[in-house]
Amino acid sequence: MTEQCKFVVGQYRITDDETRAEDIRIIKINQQFITFHIVEYHGWLYSLYDIKFRRKIHTDKYGNEYIKPIYYVWNTIFKPSAKQLDSDSGFDVFLCNAEELNKTT
Repeated sequence: MTEQCKFVVGQYRITDDETRAEDIRIIKINQQFITFHIVEYHGWLYSLYDIKFRRKIHTDKYGNEYIKPIYYVWNTIFKPSAKQLDSDSGFDVFLCNAEELNKTT
């Protein structure tokens, strides 16, 4: 059985590539919700800069914590319709699982 990964307050990056500019901070956690401060994150098409958001924490069958996908365009988070998800609309997705975060400080 694998070790359960839980979100912890701190500063992180998602990739192991230290040359890539990423600064993802978890600033608050309670039993059900997590608050992120994305100082800098680069997706495939767009980037997020200095944005804060709160999301519900979900747990998979192994006990690892994650949040549902965050869709964004031009530093703006939005909720796409089913039609937008099926189209070739230009937006990016921020995916965050506790087991994929790399602590930086």
